[in-house]
Amino acid sequence: MTISNIGSSILDVPHCSLQLKQVLHMPKLSQHLLSVHKLCKDNNCRFICDAFGFWIQDKITGNVLLKGLCRAGLYPIPFSFSFPSQSLFPNNLVCYLGKQVNTSLWHKRFSHPSNTVTSAMLKQSQISFTSDTSKLVCTTCLEGKLVKLPFPYPAVKSVKPLEVIHSDV
Repeated sequence: MTISNIGSSILDVPHCSLQLKQVLHMPKLSQHLLSVHKLCKDNNCRFICDAFGFWIQDKITGNVLLKGLCRAGLYPIPFSFSFPSQSLFPNNLVCYLGKQVNTSLWHKRFSHPSNTVTSAMLKQSQISFTSDTSKLVCTTCLEGKLVKLPFPYPAVKSVKPLEVIHSDV
C-alpha cells in the first residue's frame, strides 16, 4: 500500500491527550491501526493488555490514562483526531490492536476442557475466536488420560544368558 502523507497528530482521550508522531496516512487501509510501541515511546506510557481488555498507564504517575475492552479479539480505542484537515479520515474513528485467537490456544488457556466445552465457554463469554481447520490431538490431554506410567528407563539389562526371560503367555 502507498503512503500518501506523513504527519503528527494528537489522540484525544477522556483524561488526556496522547501524541502521535509520524502518523502514516494510507487511504486504501480499511481500519486505523495504532503502533503500541510508538504510542508508548512517544508518550512515556505503558500498554497493558489481557484477554478481556487493555490499559494505557502513565509511567511516571502510574495513572491509568485509558481503559478499554477486548472486542472480537481486538482492542478498539474510540478517539478523535486533532488534524488540520478532518477530511482525510472517515467519521468512524476506531483503531484495533491484537488478533483473534484460535480454539486450540483457548483450549490450552482454559486448562484443557473438551472441544464442546471450550466452544460453549467462548460463545457464552462473547469472545471472538477462529475455529481450527484441522482437529489436532492435544498431547497434554492424552497424557492426562493414561492409566499406566511408561516403562522405567533404563530397563533391566541381563548380564548372563537367560537371566531375564520375557514371554507372552
